[in-house]
Formats: sequence, C-alpha cells, structure tokens
Amino acid sequence: MHRIAVLLCCFLLSLSAFAGEIRIFSENNKKGIKDENGKVLIPALYDELGWSQARSELFVNKVTGYKLSGKWGLVTSKNKMICESRYLDLYPASERSFLASRPHRWKKIKTWGLISSKGKILHDFEWVDVKKIGPDRLIAKVMRGNVAFYGLVSAKGKVLIPFVQEKIMDLGSGYLSVTGQQAKTAVYSWTGERLSENFADSITACKDAKFVYFSQGRAGISDASGQVLQKPVFRSVNLEKGEGVLYPSWKLVTPGKETKQTLHYEELQVLDDYRLVGRVQGGAQLLSACGEKVTDEFYDSLGSFQYGLSLAKKGESYGLVDSTGQWVLRPHFKQIERMGEYALVNEQYGRMSYAEVFDVLNRRIVSDKFQEICPLNGRYFAVRRGEHWGVARSTGNLLIECRYDSVLAEERGLFKVIYWGKKGYINTKDEWALRPQQGEIQVNQAGNFLVSNQWGHTILSQEGEKLYYSPDSLVLHPLGFLYSGKKQKTGILDRNGRPRIEASYDRVYVVQLDSLFGLKKGSRVEMIDKNFQYRITTRHQMDSIVPSRSAWLPVCKDGRYGYIDTDGLLRLANRYQQAGEYSEKRAPVKLQGKWGYVNELERLVVQPWYDEVSPFHGGTAIVARNGHRGMIDLQGRILVDVDFEKVVKTKEGGGICMSQGLYGYYNAHGMPVIARRYESIEEIGDFLLVKRGGRFGVIDKRGVNIVPVLYDRIVFDARNKHFLCKQSAAARSLELH
Repeated sequence: MHRIAVLLCCFLLSLSAFAGEIRIFSENNKKGIKDENGKVLIPALYDELGWSQARSELFVNKVTGYKLSGKWGLVTSKNKMICESRYLDLYPASERSFLASRPHRWKKIKTWGLISSKGKILHDFEWVDVKKIGPDRLIAKVMRGNVAFYGLVSAKGKVLIPFVQEKIMDLGSGYLSVTGQQAKTAVYSWTGERLSENFADSITACKDAKFVYFSQGRAGISDASGQVLQKPVFRSVNLEKGEGVLYPSWKLVTPGKETKQTLHYEELQVLDDYRLVGRVQGGAQLLSACGEKVTDEFYDSLGSFQYGLSLAKKGESYGLVDSTGQWVLRPHFKQIERMGEYALVNEQYGRMSYAEVFDVLNRRIVSDKFQEICPLNGRYFAVRRGEHWGVARSTGNLLIECRYDSVLAEERGLFKVIYWGKKGYINTKDEWALRPQQGEIQVNQAGNFLVSNQWGHTILSQEGEKLYYSPDSLVLHPLGFLYSGKKQKTGILDRNGRPRIEASYDRVYVVQLDSLFGLKKGSRVEMIDKNFQYRITTRHQMDSIVPSRSAWLPVCKDGRYGYIDTDGLLRLANRYQQAGEYSEKRAPVKLQGKWGYVNELERLVVQPWYDEVSPFHGGTAIVARNGHRGMIDLQGRILVDVDFEKVVKTKEGGGICMSQGLYGYYNAHGMPVIARRYESIEEIGDFLLVKRGGRFGVIDKRGVNIVPVLYDRIVFDARNKHFLCKQSAAARSLELH
C-alpha cells in the first residue's frame, strides 16, 4: 500500500513537471503547443487548447482538449485527433475520463455525459447538470417530466447511488447528504454506501465524523449512523468552534406581569384570535394562543386564517389547513387563490392545466374541469374551456355556456362579456341585455347602459331605446351622468338620461360622500343633494365649500370663512380668515393670522393664539405655536405645555410628547404619567410600547411597568391580552453525548 502511494506521488510530480515545461503559442490567430525546447508538439491549428473550464493541467494522460468553430474535441500530445469537435463543454473528470456536454435533441438546454480518453462514451448524455466531487466522483441531475432527480456516478460511468433522490450534497471528508423521495435525509459515503436511515430534514456540515442536521428547522448533531449526539434545539451549530446558537426566546407576558410561556423561534406572529405561528429556518409551526404546539406538522409557510382555514405550503405545493393544523385540502397544488370561503386551485395533468374550486369543507364546487377559473365575486366564477369562457355559480352548476371570447365582470346582476371582439352584457339566462357594441360599455344603478366609442357617447335603456346621445364627454357619476355642453361646461343627467342640471358649471365634485355635491361656476359654488335639491342656490352661492365628514361644512364667501350645515343653513357667519374641521361642538377658526376655536353659539372659547390647531378628539386637541406643540382641552386650558417638537394623540385623549429626541406621555387631564426619557413611545391597545437603549418594554397608561425594558421586540396580541417579548440568544458550548 505504501509502495502504491509513493508511485502515485511520483506520477503526479512528473505530470506537474511536464505541465510546467510546455506552453501554448499563437500564430495567425490560432493556438498550438510547444515543449521546453521550442519544439512544436501541436501546430497552431486550433481556436483554443486546454479545457472549457480553467484548469492548472494542460494534458491529462497525454490528452488535451481543442476548440474549433465553437465546439470542443480531444487531441493527443502528438496532435492525433481522438474525437471531432462536437461538445459545448469538455474538461477532465479523472485521469482517464472527461465530462462533456452537447445540445439536447429538441430542448433548448445542454445535456452532460462522460467520454473516455479514447473518445468512447462511458455514460450517455442524459444529465442536465453535474458537479465533480473528490478525485473521481460526480453528482449528476436528470429530469423526468418536470421533476428533478439526483444520483452519484463514478468517473468510469458507474451509477453508485440511483437517480431517485431529491437532493445530494457533498459534505466533504468522503461523506454525502442524500435526501430521498420522502424529503428525509441520510448519510452516505462517497462509495455510495448508505450509513444511516433517513432521519433528518437536511444535513449541512461534517467534521470528524460528526454531522450537523436539521429537524423541523432546528439544528442538532449526529454521528454517521444517525445516532443523536446533540438534540436539535439550535438555530445554528459551528462544529469548528464547538458551539451552537439557540433561537431567540419569546416570553408570553400578561398585563398582570405573569410569564405564561417561553418559546424559541426566529419570529412569532399572531395569525388570528386563537393561533400563533412560530417561524424557524425553512418553515413554520402552528401554535395555540398560549404558545403550545397544535400539531407536529411542519410547514414551509403558513398564511393568516380566513373562514377557519390557512393557506399552507409544503415543499413546492400548497394546501389548506384548519385551526387544528390538519390538512383540509392536501398540498398537491402548485397554486391556490383564496376567495373568501372558496379556494381556487390549479392542477397539471401532463401538458394540460386545469382549475377547480373547493369550499371550506373540501367539497369541489365547480364539478367540471376547466382550463381556467377566475372569481367574479362571491357568487360567480368565470370559467374557460378551450378558447371560450362562460360562467359558473358558486353552487357548482354551469350557468352560462362557454361560448364567449372573455367574461370581464359581473355588474349589477349582468355579465360583461366580449363576443367576436365586441363588448356586451348578458343576464343570468344567457340572454343579451345589451348586444355587442364597439368601444367601451358601462351599466349604472338604474340598469341603463353607457356606450362610448369613436362616434360619441350614447345612453341606452334595458330595452335598447336611445335615451341620450352626445358627441362630447359623457361619464358615469353617483347622481347619474356628467355631460359636456357649450364651451366645455358640465351638466348633470339623472340615471335615466334626463337633463337635471344645465351644462353651465366648470366642475362637479363631492362635498359629502354620495349625499352632497358642489357645483363650481367661475369663482362661485352652489350645492345640491342626491335628489337634485339645491341646498345653496345662486342667490346664496359661495366661493368654495370644503369637503367634510362633519355635520358643519367650512365655506368661503367674499374671501371670508364660516360654516353651514348639511341643509345649507348658515351656522357661523363668514367672518374668519380660514376654517377647519368641526368636531365636538368646536370649530377651528383663524383670526388676525392666528387660530382659535368657537362653539356652536359662535362664542370664542379658545383665544386665537396658535399657528396650527387640530380638530378635537376625546376632549383634547393639539395646538402649535412658534414651532412647538402642546395640548388643550375644550375650554382652552393648556394640558400639555406648548414646548414639544412632536405631540401624538392617543385614543382616550392623552398625548405622546417628544422634545430633544426623548419621549414621554401625558394623560387626558394633562398629568405627566411617563417621564420624558425614552427613544420612542407607541400606543398598542390600552398600553404604551417604550424603547430605551435599543430595547423595548411596556408601560400602561397609569405609568405602571408591565414588561421591563429588556427585549429586542414586543408584539401585542390584542385578542388574548398578552405580549410576545423577543430576546436574542447567545452562543453556548455543545455538550455531545
């Protein structure tokens, strides 16, 4: 054995010396090879010499590669051609074999195989990818349909591990990680010998015959036989340093300061009222609201719950799980789209794709197979069979036969379709409500149609009667239609196409959603309600009416602001420079360049001292003066001094205040509850999330510490009234058993 090793060493040294004595030369843009004395071994006849991948050795077993016309072949050191240039890639796999690639016969890919130093094919060209490991081993990949499989092959072309594996990874030191068809991984040797059972999700590293393996996203250590030396509890393991890092700890803390549970996950997320999801490397687990495992099932991903079901991913496929973690819809689908209580799935059968719809009880809703299904709303689906579309009910039966170019939408009980390139509407009996038209079509609340094309705009009744025509602009509006008259002025038609407002206005806009509308004419504004009744007429018209959600609307007349109610009655006279949003019986008004507040009797209850003011909420408002902010009550009393750079209202009327980069908190009575010493304060439910020194804690609005300022992150579970508090973990030494 010692003698063999010495001979091998001598051979390699001689090969290295030989390689160092020869060189490639160029002549007439071609390449050749000369020896140390300048003697030509291979004349300059080739585009390239050597290998398609950069390598230190030029000759292997007195053979090298040459390139002509973009392809590679083999030639001896005496310029004897071994094989023609037919390969896209060519480089040594061992001393006597070479990896080569060539174009696939009909696919736009290249396939790999093995050839000998004499040009003989040792393994057919069926691999789509290959990686060399060690001196004479190859990890190769084949495709069967759309599925990839891996195997281990010797440099002589002998299959050592069959091509039925999902993944093979070189661990070094003569070991391999091999993942089988059940997505479980075992340890193999480079000889192809199986050393362990399929015991891990993955195996990632090896040192001194000890292996880092993962199970459900957690790392442990085993020997080559799969015997556990360190249980899988770590986020990562470093065999070189002999230490592991745990996942961050998450404590579930109640407002009563009780720690209910400590969990170890990378992230913890509230999914719904009763479930959490714990995320680790490569997947997630479903937990109860108290942090207990609901199931041992490990998912690649989990979505939020809708109608009691969560979209879950397993491998490359999707399914649906219920709140107990059980599969309601097995993960057999490449895509699932949630549509409320329904799930739209896509399946592949050979070269054909089909779509189906299931409900929350895993019942197939649309019984026929269609190439495509698209939701229209909660009651109907657009379905495609071949090149044509129809409509199916959510109860499962086909409502409209597949005869249309496309089904675009369901609008007011009608289906907008394209038929022979034109758009029309059909009813649920598959009868034309509006026959196909050129251009764009719309239907309004009254069931009448607007047809717009190059010839103009037409309103048609359900019976096909022409109600109105305009060569100019005509658009749908909550009141009916806006039409253009002379000089590009705007008027209003009702929903049946009857003129209601003459085309004499510059603009029509919404003052209050679907109830009040402003009519702008020049510098004046009138106002009507949804029944076309004038609330502000030409006689009392205003310069502007400010859109508002409150009962009183700010208006401007002759450059002065006041307030009207939704009936158009004047509530506060037009005597102010500006007016803001009315709330809690207080109207913000500007006098002599400053803001104050008046009540509904137009009495000045807050003097105009401020540069900015906000509407009242919870009995308090934020005010600003000279670049600083504070808070006042309804009577104008200062609750928080106007000394802060930032003030944010809380829901009960208190204020989070910041000055010089530090935050504090005042309650609705103006009492300082939390001293100004935190980097940030954020309202979460009835509590305040505080940050100091890069760490987070929780304080209630009475100033009582609930969670100490120790954590990297805190998430509030509002439904279950507890806090998820994250703290990073340090590395710790491994204890191998």
